[in-house]
Amino acid sequence: MKYSTFCGAPVEPKNKLCCEPAYTGTLFWLPLIACPGEKDARYHANQGLWLLILSVAACTGIRFLSAVNDLLSDGLLGVVFSGIYSLLFILFLFGMLFLLGSAVTRAMAIHREEAIRPILFFDRTPIIKYN
Repeated sequence: MKYSTFCGAPVEPKNKLCCEPAYTGTLFWLPLIACPGEKDARYHANQGLWLLILSVAACTGIRFLSAVNDLLSDGLLGVVFSGIYSLLFILFLFGMLFLLGSAVTRAMAIHREEAIRPILFFDRTPIIKYN
C-alpha cells in the first residue's frame, strides 16, 4: 500500500508514522532521523519546523505585549493599550487555533493517504532543503 505526496514519489506506509508527528512542531526532526534521504520526510519536517517557529514567535510576541501592558497600566494610555492588547490577544488565540487545525488536518491527510497541502506559503520557502 503506497501513497504519493507533493513530489510524486511513493512512500511506504511505515514512513507515515514518522511524518505524522512532525506536525506537532517539537518533533519536526523525527522524519529526518527515521527516514533519511527522503524528500517527503524533509517536506513534512520543514512544515513542522515552520509550525514551531510560528508558535514560538506568536507566544513571544504576546508575552512581550503583556509586559508592555503591565508597564502602561496607569492612566489613559494604559486604558487604550489594554483595549489594543485585548484585541491582539484574541487574534493570537485565533492564530493558534488556525495552526492547531492546520497541523491536525495535515497529519490526518498523511494518515488517509490524501494529497498534502502546505501550511500557508511554507512549501515555497523551505528551511530544510528538499534536494
